[in-house]
Amino acid sequence: MSSSRGAWASRIGLVLAMAGNAVGLGNFLRFPGLCTKYGGAFLIPYFIALLLLGIPLMWVEWSIGRYGGQFGHSTAPGVFDKLWRNRFSKYLGALGVALPLLITIYYCYIESWCLAYTWYSVTRPFAPQEGDTQKILYSPVSPQFVTEVAAWKSSRALALPITRTEWEQKGQNLKSANPRRFEKLNPPAIFSNLDTNRDDSLTTDELTLQSSNNSNLMRDLISQDRESQLTKEPITQAEWLAATEDILQHNPEMARLLKLPSDAAFTAIDLNKNSALDPPERLAIEKPLANARTQLFLDEYLGSRSYEDPAIEATYFRTLWPAVFFWIVTVAINCLVLGTDINAGIERLAKIAMPALIIFAIILAVRVLTFQSPSTAEHGYTVWDGMNFIWEPRFDQLANPEMWLAAAGQIFFTLSVGTGSILCYASYLKRNDDCALTGLATASTNEFCEVVLGGSIAIPMAVAVFGLFGAQAIASGGSFNIGFVAMPLIFEQMPLGRLFGPIWFALLFFAGITSSVALASPMMAFLQDEFGISRKSAAGILFGILIGFGIPVVVFPGSAYLDQLDFWAGTLGLFIFALIELIIFGWIFGGKEMWAEMTRGAQIPMPRFVYYLVRYVAPIYMFVILGLWILQEWQTLTSVESFLPEQRGYIWMARASVVTVIGLVALLVGLAWAIKNSSPPPERRE
Repeated sequence: MSSSRGAWASRIGLVLAMAGNAVGLGNFLRFPGLCTKYGGAFLIPYFIALLLLGIPLMWVEWSIGRYGGQFGHSTAPGVFDKLWRNRFSKYLGALGVALPLLITIYYCYIESWCLAYTWYSVTRPFAPQEGDTQKILYSPVSPQFVTEVAAWKSSRALALPITRTEWEQKGQNLKSANPRRFEKLNPPAIFSNLDTNRDDSLTTDELTLQSSNNSNLMRDLISQDRESQLTKEPITQAEWLAATEDILQHNPEMARLLKLPSDAAFTAIDLNKNSALDPPERLAIEKPLANARTQLFLDEYLGSRSYEDPAIEATYFRTLWPAVFFWIVTVAINCLVLGTDINAGIERLAKIAMPALIIFAIILAVRVLTFQSPSTAEHGYTVWDGMNFIWEPRFDQLANPEMWLAAAGQIFFTLSVGTGSILCYASYLKRNDDCALTGLATASTNEFCEVVLGGSIAIPMAVAVFGLFGAQAIASGGSFNIGFVAMPLIFEQMPLGRLFGPIWFALLFFAGITSSVALASPMMAFLQDEFGISRKSAAGILFGILIGFGIPVVVFPGSAYLDQLDFWAGTLGLFIFALIELIIFGWIFGGKEMWAEMTRGAQIPMPRFVYYLVRYVAPIYMFVILGLWILQEWQTLTSVESFLPEQRGYIWMARASVVTVIGLVALLVGLAWAIKNSSPPPERRE
């Protein structure tokens, strides 16, 4: 092993770098969103997953990385080759290089939003004119309850008899749309055969008892037409009151979704006072920020709203060039940090960014706890109601398997297990350096940032400004809704908001960059270890890869390209790779050898039950989660039919990108070992 591999200069630098790897955008955006979606009950499966999966897996990756570092390997291909003397093991390790690289490709783009928003929150207001604040509407009704009322109305409309006119019109439309297939279709004759009571209408019973392929097809198409029409029709006050009475009679628990009595709630959400809940009024409840100026700012910045007509004047951005500029700057900053040695680059960044991040988060958390929203007088919610919502569990939610899957996924996401980055950082440890205490300190730092700080900023503020139902509706739209659409509006309502806005986005940028340099490190280390490439040259190659593969992420906003990369690399891929690590380290390497490696140099006694967690509990837990996941998502895994037609080409492009990157890394692994077997191993150059 070359002596130029480098090492951590201090334990505090190691802990901060490892914590920076874990503390990312998910701590301040994804975690609060999940808490809002599932309520306080989410923390129960979250902490169970932390104890049964997160901490044991983190110790495994620390131990694997330290073990591989003894042989000059900082990445999974080389480490797996030493743990399992099999010619295929190194190719499994290729996932530990390809997956974090794929995540870095899109993560850098999201990180660049934080840099851009930091700049724009200082240099220009989000309002078109200084002092122009936007009225934020408060809803005393949960979007879920409005959906229930709409479903109540729809079920009754779909149960109505189908008239002869409706039937024959649909049949004629079918024949016109596809004359070859339906040339012999005779809708009047089919109707007459089905209409047994001769009342010129078809009931559900008549359709069910005498169904045929053509009659079923026409019935389903007519139902779709009715449902499509119903979404455009308003819900009248009479329908609202009847639906509310029926819903609450059958399910009294639904009353928690109404802040006011039924009639008063309807009056509050009937904004134009026409005794009907119109589609725009429903949209204001279900997507309260759809028309917010901060949503327009984000859409124009990302290029989601294009202005081909030069006569149309953009409010903020006409082109995508500002987003491209900040993205390239962000990628360049990452590569500059990675291009210097580990002490002057990653460790120095961690020593600056992590304390700054924590200080900024504490400043914001203190400001949140003292925040009195002007909207509280209207809806009655304070920041303490938001805190209470996060921490007060509803135990009936524990029966929801989706929540358990989400909790396990968040633990993987927040601790960065399964990414190969912990393994890479740990490879710079010396043979007898401690993994147990240092690893636990890293996990504790991450949990403090996520649960204590992350849970104390965005959601309590959103509840205080938008009310509980509004905050839930915003969170259901995704983590970006909270961070980039809701928070700028909230800062408008806050004294000194122009100060706290930049602090919030700088906090997100620091959280992002400490994670992205860690995610990119396996590719850097692989090029150095296996090909002897210098760190600066490896950083240049990485810059080209991130820009080349990142272009579709930037230029195809709203195409599902980014979401697909996140699903395959950042979600499913992490589970599979972590499971492979457990099997190789716990079973193929051997239980006795595994335990000796994990406990060597430990500065705190590692409980014996951790051995059983790593060998038995964690793999079984993960197999169950993965099995349930695949059962729920198998259609998403194998098809694109559930996506919009205009998105399907981009989805296949994203999947092809994932396969291409994994395949190229596997080819590089094979090439590196072929060179290694035919000549002395290259010396790693800094």
